Amino acid sequence: MKISELKEKNPWKELSKKIETNNFNLIETNSLISDNPIIEFFNQNQTDTYKLKTSMLPAHFTGNILDSKIVLLASNPGYVEKEVENFYCNPKFIKERIADLSFSKKRFISNDTERIAESPYWNQKLRWLIDEVGFEEVSKNISLLQFNPYHSSKFRVIAKKYFEDPNLSNYLPSQNYGFELLRSCIDQEK
Repeated sequence: MKISELKEKNPWKELSKKIETNNFNLIETNSLISDNPIIEFFNQNQTDTYKLKTSMLPAHFTGNILDSKIVLLASNPGYVEKEVENFYCNPKFIKERIADLSFSKKRFISNDTERIAESPYWNQKLRWLIDEVGFEEVSKNISLLQFNPYHSSKFRVIAKKYFEDPNLSNYLPSQNYGFELLRSCIDQEK
């Protein structure tokens, strides 16, 4: 699929617009309408450890996934209670997340000391690579794609029983879009 088609099909555009209109403050449910029934059913049967958090923006892909040379694959974005107020709900960082979801962000990690202090995970994980090739090279050439875009304390696959039609795949509509992004990355030999 062409890059222009991937941008056109981006299911996160509508949610991003709603939050932009809300001055980069989160809305009640920050998930795709098409994902909501499955997430609600799934969450009813989970402990807090596995529940998908829709009170914050999903992190389906981070960085410039369309232009980066390397794409890291992960199960889903983690949830850290101490990061809720100052990171997940901070309009400054919400604006960054929307930039990711709208393909307008050009960097994977930040050298903003406030952001690193609030959410240091990827800067710490990539420290050795940053030391070797430099921050700019790492930040512009690496991106991240999550299997499931919604935050949880621990990952759990959404079983087929949570989908109304047993003949459909057991993936959220948002995940199917992620698979298209992944196919594009594979086609580009990332």
